[in-house]
Amino acid sequence: SAGPYTYEWTPTAGLSCTNCDDPIATPAVFTKYYIKITDKDGCNATDSVIIRVDEQVVANIKVDDTFCSSTIVPIINDFSNPSSAQYLWNVNENGGSITNGISTPAIDAVWHQSGTKKIKLKIINGRCSTEDSTTIEIERTPQTTFEVFKNECAGIPVKLHPNYEPESEYLWEIDEHQIDETGYVETVYLLWNTPGQKKIKLTTKNHNGCFSSKESFIGIQPYPTASIKAVNADNLCQGKTFELEATQDYRYDYSWRPPQYFDNNVTSKVTGTAEKSGYVYVDVTNQWDCM
Repeated sequence: SAGPYTYEWTPTAGLSCTNCDDPIATPAVFTKYYIKITDKDGCNATDSVIIRVDEQVVANIKVDDTFCSSTIVPIINDFSNPSSAQYLWNVNENGGSITNGISTPAIDAVWHQSGTKKIKLKIINGRCSTEDSTTIEIERTPQTTFEVFKNECAGIPVKLHPNYEPESEYLWEIDEHQIDETGYVETVYLLWNTPGQKKIKLTTKNHNGCFSSKESFIGIQPYPTASIKAVNADNLCQGKTFELEATQDYRYDYSWRPPQYFDNNVTSKVTGTAEKSGYVYVDVTNQWDCM
């Protein structure tokens, strides 16, 4: 039948009117509204509509101003948004990368090159979204390296060759040594007389306060035992055979001299022919070339 019609909207919360045909709805939460329409004869019909309400979100990046390159940069969104919010971080415009966290309110990032770096954040919650951005300064971190052999014999000078870093302090921590000089030295000389594993650590710190360290170990090795035992070398006559034996170890190498006295001069036990009175020697070398 024809109108006039009467209108009844429920629930009433958030509606500009409840008995009109076109109310404005501003609910605070997800709401399903029902409409009942009645004509002049008392006939009615009903329908419903769902209003989805997405909570607004706030983007507010919080991060310190300055960091050293290759160090972790903690970044947070300084606002408590609903758990349904999605966080879209962007730190890679200037060579950055996220190391921890992706679509989370807090992340860790790193930049390996110095300069001004931009951080962007977009937060989405349903149809609601917001953005924020900021910049930070990344200062150069010095590179710390030095060259050293893995093993050296006791009593032999050890040479260290650190790399050059301008406007930087060189802070050494070395077992059984103290180096007070903090400037760059092309070659650092060390000496250990006692065998063992020795730690060498260098920290390079520049004028920005950025630093890096390198730690290495060197094995200071003992010398082999060298002694000669006469197995058959008493009261020799010229042209007679003699036999000598040096201290044995499966890791030792031997060199007897003068070599012409011996049938084979590179074993621990050797034989030879007596030509004349004199001295013979044996050089013993271990696996670290200590002799």
